[in-house]
Amino acid sequence: MNNISLVQDINEVEIILEQFFRQGTHTNNYILAREYENVINERLLYKFISQDNAFLLLNKGNCYRVYYFINDTACYEIPVTDKVMVLEILYRGKSGFPDEMVKFWVNNNFKEHLLRDCYFLKPDHIIKEKTIMDPQVKIKLADTVEESEFARHLINKYLDPYTGDPLSLETLEEYRKSGYLFCAYFGDKMSGILQGEFKNNVWWLGHLVVDENFRGYKIGNVLTEAYIQKGLEMSCNLLQLWVIHNNEPAVNLYKKFGFSYFNRSTISLIQKT
Repeated sequence: MNNISLVQDINEVEIILEQFFRQGTHTNNYILAREYENVINERLLYKFISQDNAFLLLNKGNCYRVYYFINDTACYEIPVTDKVMVLEILYRGKSGFPDEMVKFWVNNNFKEHLLRDCYFLKPDHIIKEKTIMDPQVKIKLADTVEESEFARHLINKYLDPYTGDPLSLETLEEYRKSGYLFCAYFGDKMSGILQGEFKNNVWWLGHLVVDENFRGYKIGNVLTEAYIQKGLEMSCNLLQLWVIHNNEPAVNLYKKFGFSYFNRSTISLIQKT
């Protein structure tokens, strides 16, 4: 990791954007200036410059999330770190698959990791079909720290550690206090969670996880129903989510409620040390 350096202030990022982000640049940079300032203040952002290419690396604890500005695809010099590196590329539909960038990263010893698709649902297109569930299943808005801790446990246990966006207890507490965290109970046992986020009048489904010991009781269905109802109560313009491309049970679940493919997908690539 001797070829990357800590970003000290936002001016360094602005210089990179000015010098390396131009028409025709290959980039996966979608971070807002405010977010950059936060991670710089926390001393989590690093940079690496190589000829006509630049890279920003965000320390996520167990890995570095890579954001790139590539103008010369023939230059294969990339950062070297002591952790797993992972990156995500957004593209539109099958015809927009980023072949050139995938080839670039594969040639740099990255491997294709996960494909995700974006789905959306307009409030007036909701398919209302009440799930017949086990009477022992109950859904409620989380209102205790214990439920936030349970949500964190499920997210860490079942979601991909590099691209599943694990959330801190502090962040989950913020969602809980905002009324954006649902908890499912089977009898008196916590069995699943759903976390949402309301941004720009879009009601996002962030994480939905059911403990493996309670699968088969349609808990995911009932959590999704609660999420949709919350969106209606907030008068959102759109409900939206990301789902792993080949996770057929999850895709079929969302389609059941009327969700449709939004013509946006991502591919993540990973390099392990």
